[in-house]
Amino acid sequence: GPRNQIEEAIGHLRRVIEINPQNADAHRNLAVGLGLQGKLEEAIRHDRTSLRLEPGSAATRDHLNALLSAAGKL
Repeated sequence: GPRNQIEEAIGHLRRVIEINPQNADAHRNLAVGLGLQGKLEEAIRHDRTSLRLEPGSAATRDHLNALLSAAGKL
């Protein structure tokens, strides 16, 4: 089901990041997957990393703000 697909995607993205820690897209996509799982703290860390690598990304900034709001940090 969808839950398994998210697990698989997260596993894949973690491997991508191990190979290339500078991959901003992988960090952002991992943040999305972790957010869907309710792992907000870890998701926030990956969004912050993605933004550090790609400061101009409005999509990442919006996602980070949504996570911070969900985590009660905004």
